[in-house]
Amino acid sequence: MLPMLVSEDLVRPFNYYHAGQLCKGMSLQNRLYRLVSSFRTEERAKAYAVGCKLNKNDSSAVITKTIDAYNIWLDLRSPFHPEMLSETRLAS
Repeated sequence: MLPMLVSEDLVRPFNYYHAGQLCKGMSLQNRLYRLVSSFRTEERAKAYAVGCKLNKNDSSAVITKTIDAYNIWLDLRSPFHPEMLSETRLAS
């Protein structure tokens, strides 16, 4: 299943603490998401591949688009393990 693509202007960003670290989050349609990965605009195909992979794992992924990046967000209620992104880099 393809992840939803949304302009980042339509989401509400926020920061939160998890496991002693400050993390990036966003709110969209009454759901909360965590940032799991970011890609440059020329890496669009990689961003969609990762989003599709996350959706296959019974997760709810959303991709937001900015001028220079694609950001992948995962529903906070979905399980996430970094190895789910083994062939990609994590967001910084």
